[in-house]
Amino acid sequence: MPALLTQPVALTPETILLEANLADTKAGDLRVRAATLRAEGPLEAIATTFDLRGRLRQAPLAFAGTATINLDEQAANVEGRGTLADSPIYTRAPISVDWSAGRTQASVNVAVGDGVVQAQWEERGRALTGSAQIDDAPIAPLAAIFGERATGRIDGRLSLASNGGGLSGDADVTLDDARVSGRQRNSLDMHIVGNLSPTRLTSTVDATSDGGLVAHFEADAPVETSAAPVRIALARERRGRATWSVHGPAEALWAAARLPDQSLEGALDGEGTIEFGAGYLSGDGHMEIVDGRFEDKLTGVTLVDLDARVALDQRGVTIENFTASGPNGGRLTATGGSVSDRRGSITVDVDNMRVADRPDARAVASGELTLTWEGLTSSLTGNLNIIEANIDIASNPQAGIPTLDVIEINRPGEEDEPLDEEPAPRRNGATTLNVTVKAPGRVFTRGRGVDAEWALDMRLGGTSARPLVFGTARSAAHWRFPDNPSKSKKQSSSSMAIRSTRASTSRPCATPRTSPRASASSAPRAILKSRSRPIRRCPKMKSCHRYCLAAPSKTFRRWKRRSWPRA
Repeated sequence: MPALLTQPVALTPETILLEANLADTKAGDLRVRAATLRAEGPLEAIATTFDLRGRLRQAPLAFAGTATINLDEQAANVEGRGTLADSPIYTRAPISVDWSAGRTQASVNVAVGDGVVQAQWEERGRALTGSAQIDDAPIAPLAAIFGERATGRIDGRLSLASNGGGLSGDADVTLDDARVSGRQRNSLDMHIVGNLSPTRLTSTVDATSDGGLVAHFEADAPVETSAAPVRIALARERRGRATWSVHGPAEALWAAARLPDQSLEGALDGEGTIEFGAGYLSGDGHMEIVDGRFEDKLTGVTLVDLDARVALDQRGVTIENFTASGPNGGRLTATGGSVSDRRGSITVDVDNMRVADRPDARAVASGELTLTWEGLTSSLTGNLNIIEANIDIASNPQAGIPTLDVIEINRPGEEDEPLDEEPAPRRNGATTLNVTVKAPGRVFTRGRGVDAEWALDMRLGGTSARPLVFGTARSAAHWRFPDNPSKSKKQSSSSMAIRSTRASTSRPCATPRTSPRASASSAPRAILKSRSRPIRRCPKMKSCHRYCLAAPSKTFRRWKRRSWPRA
């Protein structure tokens, strides 16, 4: 906690005097960028004034006021006013905090904009009790705490309490004219009612929008709860049940789902009932979208003219129709579904369509990918042919010299180093990958002084949690020197073999060793061999075990030292 005392601390057996400036401090979810503090008085009644600027989680906060601290009874009362995410706030009654007798107790009664928020919290060991009452408050400052931008009003109550090691509680919240900025055209009215027990969560949601959306959702889900730490999670080993009906435009409902990196537009129509559990999904109903548009902001992928219908029955999910186009041409179709309540497959066919469209990366590809699953085990197979791709390294502000993990063979002192830690066992199966990626050419990299065209023949393996890449890349590179164009030249074609693999009993360029732990204990590593860029020792020190990748621009790419697990 960096602090600058404006004068020495005066402390006697009965009084204290302190003046300080604080910077870059943290207390729970409160981060203080700068604050001034003055405290004076006897230990049982220390009069304090403060003025702080910072953030409450992600919401900008400015707050100034007074406090009375009783160190003998370990309690404090705070009063003040300021702004939270540019909305005025002030205390309607003193904020009280009590941390005596091995407990923590707090009470808040503040005005937020033209609304009121009251909350109480008490924690003693593993026992906790909390409640909140919101009276017609603006959504914007409360949403800003969680990094959201929204408008509208919120009214309701929430409660939570420990119950035999688990949690119990209830909620009844109403949203009026709610709108999530940038992702929603029509405002949304929503009523949420929920009830929590240590093993079950039941909820009912009704939503309408001024654009014509009418939606209803009921769920009865098995959960696992704990009070220390506070945790509520879906229990996948038991089954739950849900009923839904939705009619109208999709964008308002999609925005309410708080998926900031995706957007969905179109006319929704569907209703039905489902049962769900660990690798299990069945029911009776359908969901359909007509004339839709989907956008993923991370990859830049956009689908237009989206028409899809998904049916649910005793087998699970069946795609009856799924077609979409790209804004620049191309076509995407999907078929398949469940063949039983635990097994099925979905095939996606991409025809001359953009699969990435960002300022730093654009790609057009064709191919076919198939996702198959059985219970919690799934795999993704297929092939993807890249027709054209452009990667602009300079336009990515995070682009720089990459760092790769490499295997060093027979390095001195290797036997004295500890083995890699055993990986934690996976509770649920990850998706196994086996996808071939090919490009005969026209894969261009630009920026950082190098223009190159690449041809790729690669395979994506491993799992979704830990993907591995194998294959080769061939290039004809053009090295540019902006300060001296006469030195720019075209380099002859070169190839680069990439192999990303787990440790095994066979090692390249080394005598094999047998290790019962090696195949399962080592993290993925990459072996990179290049005929155009030789690997050589770091020139900084003889004992350095890092390697450098020599480039014509004399910029070295450092590789982290990673040891091979000994037998």
